[in-house]
Amino acid sequence: ARNSGWFLCTIGSRRALTFLERQAEVDPDRLGAYGHSMGGKLTVMLAGIDKRVKAAAPSCGGISNREPKGAVYAPIMDDASLVNITCPIFFLRPAHDFHGNIDDLQTALGEIKSTDWRITCAPHHQHQDTKDYEVATQIWFDQILKKSFETPKTPQTELMTRNGVTELEILADSSREILSVDVFYSRDAAKKAADRFWHHAPAKNGKGKWTAAIELFGLDKPLWVFANARYKLDKEITGAGYYYGVYTTESFVLSSEMQMISAGDLKVA
Repeated sequence: ARNSGWFLCTIGSRRALTFLERQAEVDPDRLGAYGHSMGGKLTVMLAGIDKRVKAAAPSCGGISNREPKGAVYAPIMDDASLVNITCPIFFLRPAHDFHGNIDDLQTALGEIKSTDWRITCAPHHQHQDTKDYEVATQIWFDQILKKSFETPKTPQTELMTRNGVTELEILADSSREILSVDVFYSRDAAKKAADRFWHHAPAKNGKGKWTAAIELFGLDKPLWVFANARYKLDKEITGAGYYYGVYTTESFVLSSEMQMISAGDLKVA
């Protein structure tokens, strides 16, 4: 396993932390790690092995690749990373991404030891995000490392059937102005991430709770569903986006955990 390029890159990243903490202008107690794609996996591996990382924001990597790779590789290279993460972590996870499958995100959330986490899942995106999702990295570091921002809590959801209509009820943290709440659901669990179709259902606000009606079109397939709450920023944020682009945004998106209901449970409900 020590001959793996992932292992060597992680050691290189640890040396980068060592370099940074020795610079006079750097606070060694406020180091964060962010990466996209391969960098997303490196972020998870680094945060899992080095407690100098006080905040992490992995994008499109670090939660999947769960196929068996042998008795030595898996526990040293993959399994050991997520289960040892204790720092606050923000997962950026597009719904169609092939390198960080959104269905694996639910497993990862149960594996990390950190209780301070957020997720943002862009629908219809594969291996990239747009500004309202990309900005998650900046607000997270502003909160954890600079103490200059407060990210709302993760939206909570409940799936129910009323008067023959299946609905998702969303309780979104109202500590910041909520611009919209949108629900996305898929019946294509058997397909690869890039091939799934996500239906959109706008949610309506009523007495502090948001509700979206879901068209099931039959009970013979599983139902996967999550909600996105879009929040207004106090002021615009400009940053460096993926693939060398610059973005400016006035809002950000927080996602709920995804409910994954089997066809059997759906029929019973």
